Amino acid sequence: NRIAISFKSNKIVEIEDDAFRNIDRLVYLDLSNNRISGEVLRSEIFQGPYEEGVYHDIALETLNLGYNEIHSLDRYLFQHTPNLTRLYLNNNPIEILDHVTLLALNSATNLEVLDLSKTDLDSTPLDAFHGFTKLQQIDLSDNRFVTVPESLSLVGSSLKYLTFNNNPIVELNDDSFVGLTNLIELEVGENEFLSEVKRSTFTPLMNLRVLHLCHNPNLQYISHNAFRGLKDKWSLKEVYLDDNSLSELSTDLMPWSKLETLGMTGNNWLCNCDLANIVTSQGAAAKFKLGEVPYCAAPMRLAGAYITNITLSFCPTFDTTFAPKKGFSLSDLKPKHVLWSILGVATIVAIGMLCGIFVNASKAF
Repeated sequence: NRIAISFKSNKIVEIEDDAFRNIDRLVYLDLSNNRISGEVLRSEIFQGPYEEGVYHDIALETLNLGYNEIHSLDRYLFQHTPNLTRLYLNNNPIEILDHVTLLALNSATNLEVLDLSKTDLDSTPLDAFHGFTKLQQIDLSDNRFVTVPESLSLVGSSLKYLTFNNNPIVELNDDSFVGLTNLIELEVGENEFLSEVKRSTFTPLMNLRVLHLCHNPNLQYISHNAFRGLKDKWSLKEVYLDDNSLSELSTDLMPWSKLETLGMTGNNWLCNCDLANIVTSQGAAAKFKLGEVPYCAAPMRLAGAYITNITLSFCPTFDTTFAPKKGFSLSDLKPKHVLWSILGVATIVAIGMLCGIFVNASKAF
């Protein structure tokens, strides 16, 4: 039988060598929420039975070291755990992935899941993940990254799930996800300073199926070319844009009809002709979950109404891309703008008249 053991929340500060030597089928070990430091963690802890002068390996597959006091890892820590596929280091004061820690991590060559959330990281060395040929899932949330680490491109062929919540990034751009061609699910949420998603941001993500871009309180702009190059070979099935500060989206941002699920609640939607086109002509209304239909925030006469209430009569002359824009008239301007315009014209006319008088006076002499 496979064995799972939990020692979480026990105020552990020390672990003896060979502590798990006689537990042959130990595959899951939870040491989270203790007082374990990096100095305590040694390869000898995970040694298996000793036979003919050699320590054998143990069967460990999942190791949870979250919520401890780890700053660094011993380079040989995983020497006797070749089957390790899941490693949780979240909520430790790591701050820097130093050379020794990287040697330790990259020695776990079968690692598939790595949790580095809330570890005070603000960067990673470019070669940080070069040994992770099988890594499928990584969580870098709750750190101090101002950009998505370029080092992730080294695991682009295997990485399928990336969680990048609550980091102080300001924008996403065409460098953010370079090389992550096999990513299936991306979560970028709760980033307080994220304000825009630029051109070609998602272009490298050719196999993306689920996008969570939610709970970013200052996100106001998504470029109409954010998915540039993907629209003809569209793979996305679920897109969640809930609880941002978005007011408008381009009608050609994505092929809306190809989605299975769309989330747009909790934004400041301007219910204009473009949004009406997305909801009606392009079928986005059918993608909302039951009870999760977004509201209009503007114009005033539509505030509080479901965006699905915008009918074709609201914009009767759609073309296939952008709704026609209202022609300019003085009624579109605020009174003070009209006044300034009149004063500006009057000033120009007055200057012209003075110049004419001056020229005529000069000729008279």
